Amino acid sequence: MLCTDILLMALTAAGLLFTLFSTARAEPFRTRSGRGTHPMPEGYGPRGPVGPSDTELAVESAAATVEAPGKRDAPYDAYPPDASGAFRKAVAEAAEKGGGVVYIPPGVYRLDETVPVSDNITVHGAGRATHLYTAQNNPVFLIGGDDIRFTQFRLQGPTTVRMVQNASKGIQVTNGYGRCRIDHIEISGFGHYAIGVVEKGEATVEYVYDHHNTQNGYGYGVMVGSGGQAVVIDSELEQNRHAIASNGAGTMYKCLYCYIHGDDETYRVGALDTHPGMSGEIEIAYNFVENQQTGLSISDGSGRIHDNCFRNVHRFCNIRPGVHNNNYIEGSEAHDMVFENNVLENVEVPYEIRAGRNIVIDGETLDLPPGRSQADVVVADESAQAIRDAIASVGSGGVVFLPPWTYEIAEPIHVSSGLTLIGDEGYTRILVAGKRPAFVVEGDAARLCRLTVVRKHPVGAPGAAGVVIRSGEDIRIDRCRFDGHPRCGVLFLAGSGRVEKNAFTDCGDAAVIRVDADVTVEANELEHGLEALAGQAPQG
Repeated sequence: MLCTDILLMALTAAGLLFTLFSTARAEPFRTRSGRGTHPMPEGYGPRGPVGPSDTELAVESAAATVEAPGKRDAPYDAYPPDASGAFRKAVAEAAEKGGGVVYIPPGVYRLDETVPVSDNITVHGAGRATHLYTAQNNPVFLIGGDDIRFTQFRLQGPTTVRMVQNASKGIQVTNGYGRCRIDHIEISGFGHYAIGVVEKGEATVEYVYDHHNTQNGYGYGVMVGSGGQAVVIDSELEQNRHAIASNGAGTMYKCLYCYIHGDDETYRVGALDTHPGMSGEIEIAYNFVENQQTGLSISDGSGRIHDNCFRNVHRFCNIRPGVHNNNYIEGSEAHDMVFENNVLENVEVPYEIRAGRNIVIDGETLDLPPGRSQADVVVADESAQAIRDAIASVGSGGVVFLPPWTYEIAEPIHVSSGLTLIGDEGYTRILVAGKRPAFVVEGDAARLCRLTVVRKHPVGAPGAAGVVIRSGEDIRIDRCRFDGHPRCGVLFLAGSGRVEKNAFTDCGDAAVIRVDADVTVEANELEHGLEALAGQAPQG
């Protein structure tokens, strides 16, 4: 089922459910934490109050009521014993009646075991007066059917302290179950994820305050994976490692009208993320995102990012190669991404695009180098011989892709006319042993792109260059990094070409040396150990 269909069903269901269980939407959005910007810029962020009601709620004609030893007097200090059995019993009673509301009266309840929830059950608290907590890692609630709802309570995981080790999970929607609705709750302190929509599960998350899920490597406010489909709408997501993360083939999510924010503790990874291997679609629209290091971190999938406001964000969007935890994920590539009508305020780096194809920004399709999916040949393994074999297989021209591995090269690899060698920027490393260059170019219209060329023993290689161009017109060296080449990064002995958008570190007296060549050098970065961008050497 497409995310659009989920959203339509969710909004229809919302009208029916709010007729039965009134939760006022008349008042405007306010930040639950008291931090951040309020009011929101017009047209962005939640369109009503998020989190559980401040006013204590009761439910008439509940199918079952949780009878547990939760403390019922303010301030509701949490303490044992475990109330999981009482929750299981109440869910079973409601299930015997064909579904209905399981009501949780005011109090604090400890849940040490997972509570499965079956079809047509609504788990309904008394607003903020109902506080659930856990110290365990297994999911607190596990979806076991369709048409399930969670509303009007607080759910707290083992810790909200940043970086404390735990792999806990809050609510898990899984096994293809659909039409789950999670609304007007506060959920926090879960190391792995607060809400997980996985294994082709479907859920709508709305008017939720989802915060302080901070475990390093995890820390997801909402995790959508393995074909899961989620709509996150009108919610506040604060101080999560990723507000929303996604992974797995066929995974889809929408993030609409949300307020996503943090502070100087926020991780540098993206607030909204697609992991490598997420081959589905996303839509991100009408959100207000502020005080984050990175707004979007995209490694895979397609979609639309439009009509958002990003404020006080170091980097708006990072489109990365398909590498996760230093492992290349086969076939990963962001593609067919459309960005339009986004407002960027106090954003230092609007876009950092190191991969992807068919990326459109405000109507302009970017001129990006070809990626893995457009390559004629992919190098088979991490050996220099595998690169030579790939070059030989494409003949006089074509695109050879070098996956993000480290290749050690002792003897130069020859690059002929019309050939493009391309890697994953920052991840494909050419380690040059000995005193000779990594590549020798001898042909027109050859190109080296997105390769990191590093000299293994620079001190023992006086006069060595990273790449040497012996002949050829219209040679292009771009988006590469050259490190530790005692003479220079690129040496043009003859011909013509462009050297652009590269980075050079410790590359002799000049990044590029021209002997008898016409070379355009622009938009390169010079790091320590360099005195000049380009130098002219005498012939001979």
